[in-house]
Amino acid sequence: MFDRLFEPVTINGMVVPNRVVFEPMGNYYAELDGNASAREAAFYARRGQGGCGLVLTEICSVMDGAGRGDARNLLLDADDKIPSFKAMVDVVHGTGAKFGLEIYHPGCQGTPALAPDGILVSPSGQESKLTHALTRALTHDEVLEVIDAFIAAGVRAQKAGFDAVELHCAHGYLLCQFLSPLHEPPR
Repeated sequence: MFDRLFEPVTINGMVVPNRVVFEPMGNYYAELDGNASAREAAFYARRGQGGCGLVLTEICSVMDGAGRGDARNLLLDADDKIPSFKAMVDVVHGTGAKFGLEIYHPGCQGTPALAPDGILVSPSGQESKLTHALTRALTHDEVLEVIDAFIAAGVRAQKAGFDAVELHCAHGYLLCQFLSPLHEPPR
């Protein structure tokens, strides 16, 4: 039944050494400025050493401020962060594993203390269903800024040497909020 589990698999031209994947899991090991830490790199390297063919990071914010869910999550919002991410990639690649970055924006599930005005953003401006935090609706221009931030983070991930990028569109975060009837603007 598990004969193929340890066989290589090709995903869009990327050859993964086996079909064992370490899925994203929060570890909160990032530096306070969002850079990847040596502890974070070692955490993911251990998963590669343990036999995972593909390792995915915890959530990585694409924007600072209201775009961060926690001060200890990864943040890839500027080119000056690429070197710390590249160092982490190099450590994981040294195990033979492929390495992917999961990017996201928390939307109304962020941390109000990290938002410049203490108010989170969402598609509708409705109160967060999870935290009951106040939110304001993103403007059209802000939606475009978020899109650009996702693109820029993906480009930075590529420059850092990641093999894949995963968009976190679940668990009630911003991309999911745009798809959920729970976050529709009031009629």
